[in-house]
Amino acid sequence: MKEKIKKQTKIFLLAEAVFVLAILSYVLFFNSPKQIYPISGMSIYEDNFVLEISNGETVLISSEKNFVNPIVLVEGDDITLNPGLYYWKVRGTLLESEVMNFTIESRVGLDIKEKKVSYEIVNSGNVPIKVNTKNDSLGILNESESIVVEKNNLSYEGRQI
Repeated sequence: MKEKIKKQTKIFLLAEAVFVLAILSYVLFFNSPKQIYPISGMSIYEDNFVLEISNGETVLISSEKNFVNPIVLVEGDDITLNPGLYYWKVRGTLLESEVMNFTIESRVGLDIKEKKVSYEIVNSGNVPIKVNTKNDSLGILNESESIVVEKNNLSYEGRQI
């Protein structure tokens, strides 16, 4: 009789261990942090995009694959990234996601706004540009900067520097 109880106890303990392992596997693997958007290797051209994740608490972004001095984001944070290659991962309570990457592409934009007696030339891109006319350099404009010039019949050109 004692041997039968010992055998039943062993079976019960084994079943309990399998149940605990199944729960741990579910918690650790099926609820692990994941990146949804952008997908790995993606090029991003728009100014405003949202990092989409699941099962995570923080997002780490770095220009270096080994995450030296990463940018740490929590829900609601807002940042502006310069053009370039970035690595990112999601950190949960116990685990981190795999490392993925995305590229912010350079975008050159030059807007000319007509005023009464002048033009306002605006860098509408995400990189510094050198603004020229056919015969003259007007200078360098960083992102969102502008210069005002007299109205004339000149053509304007903006080139990434």
